This record gives sequence, structure tokens and C-alpha cells, in this order.
Amino acid sequence: GFSFAGFGVNVSRKIKEIPSNIFVERVLANLTQKGVNVLVTIDEVVSNDAMREFASFFQLLVRKDIAISLILAGLPENVTTIETDQILTFLLQSKKITLTPLDKFDVMGAYRETFTKGDRHFSEDGLFTAVSYVKGYAYAFQLVGYLLWESSNAGDEISVDRVKAIKKEYIEQLSRNVYTMIYRQ
Repeated sequence: GFSFAGFGVNVSRKIKEIPSNIFVERVLANLTQKGVNVLVTIDEVVSNDAMREFASFFQLLVRKDIAISLILAGLPENVTTIETDQILTFLLQSKKITLTPLDKFDVMGAYRETFTKGDRHFSEDGLFTAVSYVKGYAYAFQLVGYLLWESSNAGDEISVDRVKAIKKEYIEQLSRNVYTMIYRQ
């Protein structure tokens, strides 16, 4: 068998007998005939041989009217490099959505709701301090939430002191996982 997120496909022939690109094309064509649309997501895109090969295959599928969509996410300079690649120029014609910073009120609401469901409660000052660390960045939002969750237990209050206690680890992980990668390029 062959499985995708959310569903599986069983085939009677061994996959090794068919080249993988032909097999995937057949599966996707079959799904299209059944009214199923496929969404492919690629995070942290970079312009390399694998991406070029995938993009060429994706373009072929689109030309054959396969019901497939693509979401690419990554650092702006990596996305621009991919868009201007000689082989991947079809991406220049695609719809682009530039994500804006997260709204601080949305961040507050998400933290409050998630932590309340886990029987953890923010003090008002703790919540404002946590949100101030995020500065609108999605990864920072996830990281602050993760660190606060891991440093607390059910029934705990997320106070300013608890938020300040994760600041050193937050800055170290943010530096290691984000800033170092940006400066390396």
C-alpha cells in the first residue's frame, strides 16, 4: 500500500515495478477523477536540485489538469531565489500571500484559550509579558507557548516571574533555531 496524510491507497502491483513519478501521477489522476483535491505543503523551501525536480513534476501535473495545489513557505530571500530560478519561473505567475505579523490580541486570545484548556491560567501581567516576547513572529509565538507549557503544570498560574524565567532559554533557542540560520545565508 501507499499512504498519504488522511487516507491510504492500496495497489495490486508492487510499487517497485512502476517508477515513482508515474505511480504518483496515476494516484493523483485517480484522486482527481474522484473529486479529491490534493494540497502539497513545503516549509523552509530552498532552491536546490530536489526542489527543481519537484517543481518540474508539479508543473507537469498542473498541465495535465491534476487537482493539486502547492503552498511554499520559507525565508523571503529563499522564496525569491526559487521564484527567479530559470526552471521554476511558473511560480512567478502564482498567487502569493505575504504573511503579516501576528496580531497581539490574537496571540493573547490563543494563549489564554490554550492554557485554560490545560488548566493553566495567565495573570494579566504574565500574559502581556509573554505576548511582548512574541513581537508578531509565528515561531516566537510557538516557542514561548511551548516553553511556558513545559515549565508549568495543571493548576499553575503563568505569572510574570514564570514568563521571565523562560526568557534565557527562549532567547537561546530563538538564536540557535532562527537567527543563526538567517546569518549563515
